[in-house]
Amino acid sequence: MRLFHRLLLGLFIALAASATASAEIYEVGKDRPGGDYNALSGTPGPVQCAAACAGDPACKAWTWVNPGIQGPDPVCYLKSPAPAVKSNFCCTSGVKLVGPLPPGAAPGRDRPGSDYSSFNLPNANPGACANACNGDLNCKAWTYVNPGIKGPQARCFLKDAIPAEVAADCCVSGAKLPPPPPPLPPGAQNNRDRFGSDYASFLVPSGKAMDCYNACQGDSNCRAWSLLKGPPARCFLKNPAPPPTVNSCCISGAKALPPPPPPLPPGAQDNRDRFGSDYASFLVPSGKAMDCFNACQGDANCKAWSLLKGPPARCFLKNPAPPPTVNNCCISGAKAAPPPPPPETGGPFEINVARPGGDYIDFASGGANTALLCLGACQTQPACKAWTYVKPGFEGPQSHCYLKTIVPPAEISNCCVSGVKQ
Repeated sequence: MRLFHRLLLGLFIALAASATASAEIYEVGKDRPGGDYNALSGTPGPVQCAAACAGDPACKAWTWVNPGIQGPDPVCYLKSPAPAVKSNFCCTSGVKLVGPLPPGAAPGRDRPGSDYSSFNLPNANPGACANACNGDLNCKAWTYVNPGIKGPQARCFLKDAIPAEVAADCCVSGAKLPPPPPPLPPGAQNNRDRFGSDYASFLVPSGKAMDCYNACQGDSNCRAWSLLKGPPARCFLKNPAPPPTVNSCCISGAKALPPPPPPLPPGAQDNRDRFGSDYASFLVPSGKAMDCFNACQGDANCKAWSLLKGPPARCFLKNPAPPPTVNNCCISGAKAAPPPPPPETGGPFEINVARPGGDYIDFASGGANTALLCLGACQTQPACKAWTYVKPGFEGPQSHCYLKTIVPPAEISNCCVSGVKQ
């Protein structure tokens, strides 16, 4: 007899371990007499008996009888409906559960106590019990009880606390899963505070960090924010942005800096308008001053432009060019004058051309104020390579002549006449 009890205990331990890893609950040392519609002699064990029941749509419960009880071979009985359970070392029994186990459910576990509601279930479905708990704000945990334990039907117990689990082959239990936390706002960090620099704070009834983030995004003065999780939750807006520090009290973030404005076109001035002289205007969908500048550059009639920043942005082309005035409405500029033509050089006399630099002799021309005198002086000096004659009134009342040992670059200037020794 002792050997039989040891074998039964070993079977109970093995099946209990199997029950925790699957949806099957093995009632070791239990019989469910009655309801038999099929007997399978020689079924090796309870696991195979449970599988036979699972594969038969008519089967609601089963009992496996140990070998030597009803003959030398074990017998598996398939049953419908599920009979009441009775203690009997002869057997191991079970009920076929309907549907998959709900997330977090523990087969072969009871959570005794804290019941505030119980009711019968139409079938052996632990998921129906879990769904009832999830749909009830008061429910914190649940226990499903197999049919034949608390009556002929399966029964569900809802609990307003989460009692400890205990092993019980009658039951499947679970605790209500907390809702997932709301997603963090862009750039936010959980369990981080940004201490200090507060200039405003307010309660957040929703408790959501997104409401604090949105408040900062909508306030031009805000550079960072922290949500004190609470309850009650409170949002703090900050300027400047403090560095983040590890603190489980809070969720925090810093406002992303806006992208830098596009570069100004050549010669353009921000916060300047050139009022008046408009001859054309058009919308600028891009909002970029460069598009207005390019329109002026490509129009021979345009002398200046102004971009009204908007939105919507609008470009005004102007002729003539008005002077710039301070106004943060606009970006404006004037078209650059075309470069002067290169000086005409060559020949004995370069009219309205100066060649600055390289001087080794200079003198006032005295009597006849003509460039011919300077030309003749250079021709008689072996060291002279070029010359510049400066007209009277530019360097005093008299004209001047500069003789040069090099040939400097020519520059347009109405002060002078120059030449290069031939």
